[in-house]
Amino acid sequence: MEFLNRTGLAHLWDRLKSRTLPAGGALGAVLRKTGAGDYETEWAELAPGKAEGPYELPLVNGWSHAAAGGWGHTRYWKSADGFVHLHLSAIRESAVTLNSQQIATIPAGFRPVGGNACGTGYDYSSSSPLGALVAASGEVYVRLVKPTASYRYIFIDLAYYAGT
Repeated sequence: MEFLNRTGLAHLWDRLKSRTLPAGGALGAVLRKTGAGDYETEWAELAPGKAEGPYELPLVNGWSHAAAGGWGHTRYWKSADGFVHLHLSAIRESAVTLNSQQIATIPAGFRPVGGNACGTGYDYSSSSPLGALVAASGEVYVRLVKPTASYRYIFIDLAYYAGT
């Protein structure tokens, strides 16, 4: 199923200028694509998926869960609408100065659809900004925003679509 994007919206608007959008359109309803450049004029309900988790994410490369300060463990879960929520709360004994380091792998079914997902957070030990990248293949990386910084106590939250 494809959803209405900017090109589709322009096409739909051209077709519907003289009409109003169909009545209804409750939260969660979409206009479904019917062909290469045509859209239905009736709202379709998205079938809800099943919520899953939360699960603790196993960490690699010397990272462990940072339970101190009430931030909890690194965990992930999927909402019924297909969005994965990833909470990275991890600590490492020695600081990392690499521009990018893999800290985990998220399992199939929780990986981003259509490409990589990115988010931002910070390192508690240095107050440095950090980035996170979840590859479509599942690897979870932490990335430096300031090239001269180091990191060892990370807090990053991100959400991305993984399908239902």
